[in-house]
Amino acid sequence: MRGFRVGMFRPGMGRPTLLPVAVGLMTTTLYTVFSALQWRSFAAPSWDLGIFTQLAGQYAALEAPIVTIKGEGFNLLGDHFHPLLMLLGPIFAIFPHAFTLLVVQNALFGVAAAALTCGAIRLLGPATGTLFGLAFGLSWGLQGAVEAQFHEIAFAVPLLALSLTAFLLRKWMACLLWAMPLVFVKEDLGLTVAALGIVLAVRSRHPLGVWLGVWGIGWFALASLVILPLLNPNGAWAYSSSIDPLSILNDPAALLQPQKGVTLLLLLVAGGVIAVRSPLALVLLPTLAWRFLSDNSGYWGPTWQYSAVLMPIVFAAALDGIVLVRASRRGWLRGYGRRAAFVPIVAGLVLATTLPLFKLTNISALLT
Repeated sequence: MRGFRVGMFRPGMGRPTLLPVAVGLMTTTLYTVFSALQWRSFAAPSWDLGIFTQLAGQYAALEAPIVTIKGEGFNLLGDHFHPLLMLLGPIFAIFPHAFTLLVVQNALFGVAAAALTCGAIRLLGPATGTLFGLAFGLSWGLQGAVEAQFHEIAFAVPLLALSLTAFLLRKWMACLLWAMPLVFVKEDLGLTVAALGIVLAVRSRHPLGVWLGVWGIGWFALASLVILPLLNPNGAWAYSSSIDPLSILNDPAALLQPQKGVTLLLLLVAGGVIAVRSPLALVLLPTLAWRFLSDNSGYWGPTWQYSAVLMPIVFAAALDGIVLVRASRRGWLRGYGRRAAFVPIVAGLVLATTLPLFKLTNISALLT
């Protein structure tokens, strides 16, 4: 426990460090350089950037998000429930360009990196905390999202990072307030909010967590059962049909798909294994559940944007796990707690050559 106290920043110790800001700026800059080069190469991984650009244009004109790329008269709020994307309207009105959305997403990831770095420095000290924050900022889930270009989850990543950092620092009200808007980013995040509410209630022993759980469940039900069917041309939540828990019961081997195993392994490594020691690891389950229970194999693996929301959770769980094991009565566990933060740092370096940002070492290849 003594080693842990030495590494911690105690309340009132010195001025706020500039290191989190530096990590946030580095994250934003690297991703924006990648996005710019990807843009120049005319890379288009999917139609999604076009879809969200049209949505931003509609919001900038103070109109409903009718996106004709999805179909004539198609209201995008009937596809996924993401009213928080209205925030794109004023920005797009000033900078009316599709590339604006990429910069916004990169900046939001930078904010998330700065927030989590701040918490890591408070718990681990400046050197280790900064490296840990960089490991999060350049993690495989965020890099995959940047390569896939803009998606609504861009807003979820900083909200989760800010909420979970507040949780780590025992700022319960801030944790609740940062988590609440997540229900307006995407409908399934209501379940993530509910899971966080349960963990918050147990850790804080305060009814705030119960209210957060009710808030999450309530908005998930309202969005999936009422709002999405009402606005969708087919009168139903478009993605509910792909999730079939009964098929898993009939064929349990479906859970053993290699792509799912790779995702779980990468999450375990990203959390330095010690993340499973924290109850925050339970907040991963709603997202993993809908992905692994879906019959869409595109959801199973670690690519695209689907793992971005898991990154702040698994890194925050790792920090929480480190705090918990450093208070353990088992000597070997305390010893691992003193070194566990370096596992995601080293893993990030080992995986670097397989991730999108490594393409910056060969710009000519990125532009072809």
